[in-house]
Amino acid sequence: MDSETVYELPAALPEAPAPEMRASIRSPRKELARSMNRIGMVLLIVTLLPIVLSFPVGWILQTFLAPVMSEEGLAVVQKVLSFALTQLIAIPIALCVGNTGTPHTIRQNGAPSQLSAKTTAKWVLIGFGCTYMVNYIFSFFFLFLQAIFQFEMNTDATAALVSSSNWLDQFLTFLLTAVSAPLLEELLFRGSILAEAKRYGNWFALILSSVCFGLAHGNYQQMFYAAAMGFFAGYLYLRSRSIFPPIFLHFSLNLVGACQGLLLGGVDLDALLAEESLPALMENLPSLAGILIIALACLVLAILGTVLFIVELIRNRSQFRLQEEEPEFQLSRGEKAAGVLTSPVMIIFAGVILALILVLAV
Repeated sequence: MDSETVYELPAALPEAPAPEMRASIRSPRKELARSMNRIGMVLLIVTLLPIVLSFPVGWILQTFLAPVMSEEGLAVVQKVLSFALTQLIAIPIALCVGNTGTPHTIRQNGAPSQLSAKTTAKWVLIGFGCTYMVNYIFSFFFLFLQAIFQFEMNTDATAALVSSSNWLDQFLTFLLTAVSAPLLEELLFRGSILAEAKRYGNWFALILSSVCFGLAHGNYQQMFYAAAMGFFAGYLYLRSRSIFPPIFLHFSLNLVGACQGLLLGGVDLDALLAEESLPALMENLPSLAGILIIALACLVLAILGTVLFIVELIRNRSQFRLQEEEPEFQLSRGEKAAGVLTSPVMIIFAGVILALILVLAV
């Protein structure tokens, strides 16, 4: 053997990338496709699972409870179960699907707000007012369409928000719409869907989660103002980095709706529409006065909130940038839009929602 032969040691194997570097190695487009399919699956669960479960539940009610319960009692049970299928079954399952194996968790939403109480109150007022302004605009728009084209659209989609004169129905409707719905829906749409989409940019996440929140309501009456509420709830979530401010905004809107539902449930519309309606008018005067006071207060807040929003747009436009840190994945606007529009699960969700809107509108 030649004594001058030099043996070189084998090169060391390359080190595995650190966890913080893996995001930059993964393909942003593929990650966006996974995220959109995940979000689409979450939305399908929330939309379709309650509908699917309502058939066996309805059969059980009609078979076993209908023969032994009054119609009023059965209606209360049906309403409670319809809320329970969404809030106690569909949303928890959707939260598990939306958060499992992701950087965001439900616990992270419990962080204290980084906004002052004054700023939070201002933006809750803006969100409340602008949401109602959008509601007024589209309510008049749909009335205009019906008047121009001489057709009638179904207005029963929000009937579940109106309680009967039964005290148990009133209590449960108030609890489910004003208390539990804001908490669970914000955890899902802001704490899960927006948090997932935030990996691709704050404004992308804000717009996507708002549109999804509006569409998930599944009817034309609630779709647009729900999207507006989702926008301001998402804005509060991104600025405060906490789930509590958007929950407060959501609670304030649902609280007004629940109070209106309670008052409407106590009004005898058949008696008011009768020929001799004066006695019925006097009997229902307290409820009608309450409804009128709430309606006027909402109109004033709608004007005030919209004006404040315009002032903020003019004076403090810089705060709407919402890009305090670099997104995890860098993609162009076109790539993000293509990722949403070409996601198979999101396409299925859009088709389901379109079918629901058409069915409920006629």
